[in-house]
Amino acid sequence: MLSQSTVRARRCLGVRHSALRTALLLGFVAGAQSVSLGQEAPAAPPPTSAPPPTSGPSPTPAPPADESVVAARNSALRAAPEAADRRRRAAEAAGDDSVVLVLLPGTADGIADTNRNSDFAYLCPLAPRSAALLIAMARAPSSPAKSPPPLTPSSPATSSSPRAPSPPPGGSQPPAAQPPADAAPAPGTSGQPGPDDATTVSARALDRVYLPLRNPAMERWTGPEPAADAPTASLAGFADARPLDALADDLALVLRGRTTLLVSAGPAATGTPALAKLVAQLREKLPTHWVRLVGVPGAGKDDLIESLRQALPERVAVGDPVGAISKLTPIDVRPATGIIGALREVKSPTEVERIRRAVAATVEGHADAMRAARAGLFEFHLAGLVEFRCKAGGCRRQAYPSIVGSGPWSCVLHYDRNERRLADGDLVVLDAGGEFEGYACDVTRTFPVSGRFTPEQSVVYDAVLEAQEAGLAAVRPGATLRQVHEVARGVLAKHGLDKWFIHGTCHTVGLDVHDSWHADAVLRPGCVITVEPGVYDPARNLGVRIEDTVLVTETGCEVLSSSLPKSRAGVEALMAEDLPAGMLR
Repeated sequence: MLSQSTVRARRCLGVRHSALRTALLLGFVAGAQSVSLGQEAPAAPPPTSAPPPTSGPSPTPAPPADESVVAARNSALRAAPEAADRRRRAAEAAGDDSVVLVLLPGTADGIADTNRNSDFAYLCPLAPRSAALLIAMARAPSSPAKSPPPLTPSSPATSSSPRAPSPPPGGSQPPAAQPPADAAPAPGTSGQPGPDDATTVSARALDRVYLPLRNPAMERWTGPEPAADAPTASLAGFADARPLDALADDLALVLRGRTTLLVSAGPAATGTPALAKLVAQLREKLPTHWVRLVGVPGAGKDDLIESLRQALPERVAVGDPVGAISKLTPIDVRPATGIIGALREVKSPTEVERIRRAVAATVEGHADAMRAARAGLFEFHLAGLVEFRCKAGGCRRQAYPSIVGSGPWSCVLHYDRNERRLADGDLVVLDAGGEFEGYACDVTRTFPVSGRFTPEQSVVYDAVLEAQEAGLAAVRPGATLRQVHEVARGVLAKHGLDKWFIHGTCHTVGLDVHDSWHADAVLRPGCVITVEPGVYDPARNLGVRIEDTVLVTETGCEVLSSSLPKSRAGVEALMAEDLPAGMLR
């Protein structure tokens, strides 16, 4: 795969019963009633031994929890500790003077399925439609923190556990515990912070997820969403869960005395307007600060002028603007890529296992497509075989739109229309990969529709395979992607084919098919990359690309997709096999 798709299918737990979905998504914790944003949920009646009604239909017993529900819930619980550790490391990397904000802005009007932010998925096991994460290190307050309101007689004592207390018999939820003295105000208890408010919050309190108000009417159509309450926080491993509407106020408090807001906003279609709206709110709430965009979408001369206009008092227009600017307290809004991206470069054993599962399903699909290929089929037939095997192997979606380019389309790198009819004499470049539990893979094979390479095709194919094998041999800890690329390019140059090699040899793979990486990084054990040289000669309708997903090990690399043949003899032998019965008519 040569570029990341921005079109992703929405997350779906695939559970059958709405009651079970609610228990999972609302973070139902044993013994705790889920309250949504101050609206008390209907209380479950306490267990009784009352006899059944004497008239009317017999009550229908609740259906048992099927395996898919249990697996989904256990998966979320298993993911929570690892995500919490990632958030801790992100806070430590950001340091005392920075706050990390990760936005999941939702979908834009008229644009479907654009809400994915892989940084959010990396740091949070929940999959809401929109949300935000707020992460920061503990920091000593610059002035004494304000005391919390006194506890009322009916309020429970503050607990260090994020788990909500169990409701008393009868069903009503007890009042929430008061926040610690150094925490930002609870939603609805504070207006805009004043200029002397130097309140800071602890690292635990700042490990927060912000969730939107629930809409029961909409949930009848789209399914339940997680609530901003203690049970959700406990399930997901957060110290706190708060309403999304409270984000701007909380963030304004947290940023006092800090210099940098590190932001990951997701896809530009939704992330850019969401960030612009939030920055506008911060500028209103922080009148003595200069909130300026640096290297994020929207940064530029116009925004710089606007940020100064809002930060400077009106009287400096005829006075000393330079002197006034020097007295402003700046807060830089910068990308969080350097912080979160660095964490994502080396995969954990859990992440590697998920990529292995994606590769295993993908390899089966490629093999079936190669067995099925024959003149008269359409490119989409081959794409469908790969995608079927991916889903049958546990991949809920493809990591990117499948590319099946035959004949002239084999030379078009991003071709994904898959509408041409296959013809004898064509080469087919099949670039497709599944995504298992959020983790991508990327595999490409090239094969002849007739089942046998022509002499002209064989020369180019063997050169590309030689370049790929040389690139794989160069993958080891300490190497860079550029070094691997130069090795592969050198082989193609030796064969006089390098002028048709028009892309890089490697990219990283993870939550995104083109995963986080910085240009001068060196490979380390646990990195996952591709090695994919290619030659594209449109004058001869001759395109060849060979790509594998590769794990960097202590001594070199492991080709995760090695079971899929790629020698000419191996490809031709696989194509001579029969397709499993019923796979294609």
